[in-house]
Amino acid sequence: MKDFLKKYLAWFFPGMNIKRWTWLALFGLIVFSFGMHGFLVSNIDKELSFSLMSFLMEEAFFTNLFLIGGFFIFILGVYRINQILIRSVSKDLKKGQLAGKVFVDQVLSHRMSVTVIGGGHGLSTLLRGLKKWTTNINAVVTVADSGGSSGMLRDEFGSIPQGDIRNCLVALAENESFMERFFQYRFKKGKIKGHSLGNLILFALSEQEKNLAKGIGDIGKAFNLMGSVIPAANIPLTLIGEKENGEVIEGEANLPKSDGRIFNLRLKEKDVKPTLEAIKAIQDSDLIIFGPGSLFTSVIANLLIEDLSNEIKQSKACKVYISNMMTQNGETNDMSVEDHMFEIISKIGKLDYIILNKEVSEKQKKRYAERGVAPLKYDLINLLASGVKPIVKKFTNEKKFAHHDPDKLGKCIYEIAKKWRKKK
Repeated sequence: MKDFLKKYLAWFFPGMNIKRWTWLALFGLIVFSFGMHGFLVSNIDKELSFSLMSFLMEEAFFTNLFLIGGFFIFILGVYRINQILIRSVSKDLKKGQLAGKVFVDQVLSHRMSVTVIGGGHGLSTLLRGLKKWTTNINAVVTVADSGGSSGMLRDEFGSIPQGDIRNCLVALAENESFMERFFQYRFKKGKIKGHSLGNLILFALSEQEKNLAKGIGDIGKAFNLMGSVIPAANIPLTLIGEKENGEVIEGEANLPKSDGRIFNLRLKEKDVKPTLEAIKAIQDSDLIIFGPGSLFTSVIANLLIEDLSNEIKQSKACKVYISNMMTQNGETNDMSVEDHMFEIISKIGKLDYIILNKEVSEKQKKRYAERGVAPLKYDLINLLASGVKPIVKKFTNEKKFAHHDPDKLGKCIYEIAKKWRKKK
């Protein structure tokens, strides 16, 4: 009761300018009520309802004066209260941004719930496009990264790799340019040379919080993220891959260094449990999306967590795979789109849609050919026969290398969500 009173009486603290306009609005309401009373009594039998107010309000002039005057006094009070509140909540917004803020809170936050599973740059690309259509986004991110700054912190302290989580946080930020400058800054000198500020913040958070997912959620609130970023597990995972020549390689960063595709992938750790937040996200999803990104080290790495893949199998959500455009050296050499798709289906049971890029420009093909990389091939008849609905459009941007355009992907996912809801 004490907290309740404290919370609501705070509105009447001196200097807030709320009291005066509240009293004015109430006064206007009372005056308007008198006018309404006069209007009503002038239209019923006076013998049944004679009173002081009926006597005063016999003249239409007074009735109208009270009605109109009370109404405008009430509106003035409410308008001034509204101005004070809007000025307070929008003081950090630029001119014209308040409407956008309301649109995000009232429209995007009530649209489809999407869980995206993956890692790497492909995942952050998709998130940039999705946040324009919904803020009900959960990015379940792999914790098997073993290279770069994340790998160094992981090797020295045994922490969950931060790189993919950091990139997703930046991608989901409402003010992405600020978040990028802040979180992606890399130190150039001293013992922390090569580390990004975002990785160090996430590392410090993992040292303080037993539940890193909760800590990441707090970052999301502080930076007004348009979605949630969730680690797939609460411990760092180690990938073990078997290549086509029988070679067994340990570590996500080492797998692409060896020639040939991966034929088998497993976790070094036994009985890995997913985070509760990841399970909840899947249970609440309308759509579950896999990719784009490295098939084995970004997507399948998450699906090797048995409880997570079982939860996805049981989910009634629409399941969508966004296929890569090109093969990946040391991981998916000579694989087709169908090969990619069946690797995922073997873990989760079924897919409803697969998103495919229509074509890659000749210039882009030549640049990739120099690296021994080729466009992924697919057969639409085979895809249709498998029961998956293919969506084939041009999703590339016009840059040097073929990457998915986030806006085109986001719009495509939204259209799939609308179709799926109509079916339900």
